[in-house]
Amino acid sequence: PEGYLVSCQAFNQGYKVHLEIDKKLVPSEFLPESIESYRFTVLLDEEFPFKGPQVHCSCNFTQTSLCDQRDLFENIVGSKWIPSNTLYEICKLIPEFISEVLVHEVSERRKFIGRFNLGSKYYIEEYFGIFDVWK
Repeated sequence: PEGYLVSCQAFNQGYKVHLEIDKKLVPSEFLPESIESYRFTVLLDEEFPFKGPQVHCSCNFTQTSLCDQRDLFENIVGSKWIPSNTLYEICKLIPEFISEVLVHEVSERRKFIGRFNLGSKYYIEEYFGIFDVWK
């Protein structure tokens, strides 16, 4: 989609789709000025499309960081995975998700977002590679 930079990388259990989303696509008046784009990673394991992807945030844009490997898929899409979902649809829903998170943060109606996966196949090096988490 326009306004997205997309790259794909194979890893031993499937593929990682890296998304960089231009902040102009996020419909919110609460955007942090320091952020020019939002980064997310979509993990597609070897069982995809019969097993849904995991979506991880790769940039820090909230006070309670979402860059901790929690799976955000159900929060972004609003439902459980169905094999008829497409990656394109998921990508198009991420800017609205970012906007909702920012509104909840400003209004202090914080809710639990995401789901942690024990035994996740995501690599710890990637977690520590997200340098802007520590800013």
